[in-house]
Amino acid sequence: MSKSGAHSLLVKGLGRGALMQSIPYEAGSYFSTVHCYDPQNSKIGTISLQLTTPGAKGVTLPSLNITLEPGQWTSFTLPFTLPATKTDTAQVGLMLLMDGFAPDGKIYIDDAGIYKIE
Repeated sequence: MSKSGAHSLLVKGLGRGALMQSIPYEAGSYFSTVHCYDPQNSKIGTISLQLTTPGAKGVTLPSLNITLEPGQWTSFTLPFTLPATKTDTAQVGLMLLMDGFAPDGKIYIDDAGIYKIE
């Protein structure tokens, strides 16, 4: 099962956990995206797409609670802007937080990432 390509990531029976990606902090306009598939009758918990900026003081980024449509791929896009900041250690983290999955709950995840708009 995949949205594009030959593979996706299957998460099964996860009580609580997250998938994460980090990129260097660079001012500009961005968007993050993720595609999720909830098999029909799967017992999933809650899912949220969150952005973090450890090391960048005063930067607040949006988050998105995700509602899946059973039996089909659901796509989510979250635009955001990184303002100029004076720090050398800042990163931008994309976190897909999953919580409360039943032992037989499944979700497929594909094509998640952070993209800079040039």
